[in-house]
Amino acid sequence: MPVQKEEVRPLNDRFIHVSVPNGGNVKRPALDSYWVETVHFLNIPPLPIEWDEATVAEWQERLAYVEEDLKWLLKLPHHKFWSQNVYDTSLQKCLDSYLKNAPRYHDGEHQMPPSLLGKQKSIHRLVFLAFLRLSTHKESKEGFINPSSFGDLIYDNYIFDAVKLIELSVLYGGGNAELLKKMVENVFKNQPNYLSDLKQVVPTILEAFVTISKKCGLKQDSHSEGPAELTEPRWECTLLMKPIGEIQDIIFYVMDSALSIQSFLEIYPEACHIFFDQGFVVKVSNFCEILLPHLARTVQDVQLDDERLRGDLRNKLIIAKVSLAKVCHLMIKTCCIQPALECSGREDEVIRHVERYLDTMSSILSDKMFLAAMAEQYSIQEDLELVLQSSTQVDEARTQFILDGVNSAIEMYSQKIPPMTPTVRQSEESAATNFTDDYQTDAYVEDHASAMGASAPRKTGVELESLITEVKDLLPGLGDGFLEICLEEYNYDTAKLINDILEGNLPPGLQELDRNIPRDAQPEPVHRAVADESDLLTSRGNVYDGDEFDIFAGQSVDTSKIHKGRR
Repeated sequence: MPVQKEEVRPLNDRFIHVSVPNGGNVKRPALDSYWVETVHFLNIPPLPIEWDEATVAEWQERLAYVEEDLKWLLKLPHHKFWSQNVYDTSLQKCLDSYLKNAPRYHDGEHQMPPSLLGKQKSIHRLVFLAFLRLSTHKESKEGFINPSSFGDLIYDNYIFDAVKLIELSVLYGGGNAELLKKMVENVFKNQPNYLSDLKQVVPTILEAFVTISKKCGLKQDSHSEGPAELTEPRWECTLLMKPIGEIQDIIFYVMDSALSIQSFLEIYPEACHIFFDQGFVVKVSNFCEILLPHLARTVQDVQLDDERLRGDLRNKLIIAKVSLAKVCHLMIKTCCIQPALECSGREDEVIRHVERYLDTMSSILSDKMFLAAMAEQYSIQEDLELVLQSSTQVDEARTQFILDGVNSAIEMYSQKIPPMTPTVRQSEESAATNFTDDYQTDAYVEDHASAMGASAPRKTGVELESLITEVKDLLPGLGDGFLEICLEEYNYDTAKLINDILEGNLPPGLQELDRNIPRDAQPEPVHRAVADESDLLTSRGNVYDGDEFDIFAGQSVDTSKIHKGRR
């Protein structure tokens, strides 16, 4: 009688047979403290202000330990990896400390010395891979967790929280955006409680802005959404009396908060609704309008020994202003403009979203500095035209009033863009001739050559080994030969390959391969149609091919036979 294959069960329902000293065996849950190894993961403390030889040596040793431990963690099989994360509090503290204290790309003052950058870069990557693995409920056919149980597991054990997701977006949103989007979406999809938690975070962010305003000598106006200017004592005195270190901290906090929110919403734009519904746009617009000019004048007037610091602080304020303007426009676009365009045929819904847009823009018209900053980044006139196109019932007088207010702000604060022309409903003829790409240029053809199926050069040696190792750090159970074939098929895009393996979206030819193939026993690679290696300009047809005016076939052309103009 054939042996019946044991059913593969999810991690939360799975048991593993373990040998005991008397020669028998017992069953242990696959997710259990029994599998936890005694490893004390070190924290990453805040970066020191000054680096001396002893400090560098201490950090070198600490980073080496953290790097070694994280590499060991990522090589663990599925059940041991999850058991270590759930039951080892030192590991959770290690990962949390890195998210909190890792150097930000926008913080030029707190960076590691060159001798530590190699280790820091390695740890940066390993931490991301750890969180990526923690955000995946199905790692392989044998290693998976039921989606409902997965959501409870990560929530009840504080694997993620709203603040961690924001910090992950700041640290990894630039170079790992595609994978990070999948990570964050998967977390919110499997555990909606994180959305409820995020709703509690937004008031905390707004309250922090109010606290900053009070530190700068401003107070909350009971009749306004934002801070109001104090007359006694004057703001200049309040700020100028503070130590320069405290002024630096205030400016950095505003910039860091702005970039953090921007990074998170660009990774997970669905969260815009949570911010928008709590009046974030109007409150932040008023906050920026009052506070940022005061901080800018303080930076201009404060006594400094190093003028480079003045320039650095001024740049941070510009970054904060631009970033918050981008955040508010993203919220307006996501919560008002896009829904109005997508509700075609449902006039009541369209009007509701249009009214939200008009009300929001009308509320910030008095914040001219902030409005000009937004207009420098985006065409508000185009937004208004889209709103007008969405419904025939839009009050054009209101849109024109908003446009006039924007033009007033531009004239007052912006030197970069000309005032906008009156808004009209865009005609079909105008839309039909509004081309953004010149499809006839050689540059366009060459820029889009990759879309024709051209493949990347074949990689070998150390470069290929590095790519295989990068994938195996997250998916240690795969064979090197299998990964080499996959990498060639994916043009050596490791991020896309990892994502498709985790989601089970490999092409059919790769799905059928044995995933344990070593590199010395590879089958024939999966073939796909590729474009000819010659560039597109030499291969495209032309009416002059082969005749006396074919400049590609001949060495010269008799220009005397070429006539310019009409005969």
